Amino acid sequence: MVETVTSGRKRGRSETEGNFVQCAQSTDEGENHDVSVKKKKPRGRTCLQVMATGEKEKKLVEWNSKGQPIGAVSVKFSSTMGVIVREQVPIVIDNWHGVKDLARDSLWTLLMQKYMVDVCFKPFILQQMGKLWRSWKSELSTEIRKILELKSTKTERTNLIAKLKPHDVSLPEWEQFVQQQMSDKWLAKSLKMREIRAKQTLTHTLSRKGYARKEDEHNKEHPDKPLTKPQLWIEAHVSKKKTSEANAAKIV
Repeated sequence: MVETVTSGRKRGRSETEGNFVQCAQSTDEGENHDVSVKKKKPRGRTCLQVMATGEKEKKLVEWNSKGQPIGAVSVKFSSTMGVIVREQVPIVIDNWHGVKDLARDSLWTLLMQKYMVDVCFKPFILQQMGKLWRSWKSELSTEIRKILELKSTKTERTNLIAKLKPHDVSLPEWEQFVQQQMSDKWLAKSLKMREIRAKQTLTHTLSRKGYARKEDEHNKEHPDKPLTKPQLWIEAHVSKKKTSEANAAKIV
């Protein structure tokens, strides 16, 4: 049996039992959050359209010896984790530690409606969901900061920030989140993180693939030449632009 999900879903909340209660799993295609301050168009948000509830429809996730998801199913698996945590965990919660155990159990339950995973991987999966949730909030915070730094009128900046609001976040929640990002505490933290980022000379270039899938991909193509840790790190930090330029130079 497959449960379809329609757009316009509202999240149910329980203040006494947890940060949220289990409700519909997903929405239709997400809004485009691009604003003029962006230099390039990012990959659009992934949205879950169906959630398998029968054992036959569930997909088995493959894991490597390090306890990391790999294989073709792992890509959709990671996307589903991101969708669920964005849809279900309120954006206004200050940090992942504020997400209660009942809420985390609900996240696990929703994910297990579509995938087959041994319960021993639950701590790892919840940890990954926390990272995806923080990353999503960080991306929104960065866009808000870019807009605030624009040399435009207050009305124009307000309108641009309003366009950033995810469709599945209520207006009161969004306004509260924006106020949090405009606080002196957040601005000081943002400045500190930007300074740290500016000192980085080598950045991660694997995007969504990650170390585990990159290593698995290489080992399947070259089973007799497994990557060492240093080699894997180098592969993850090779500049795609420089590689393209080098390949073009060879052709010329």
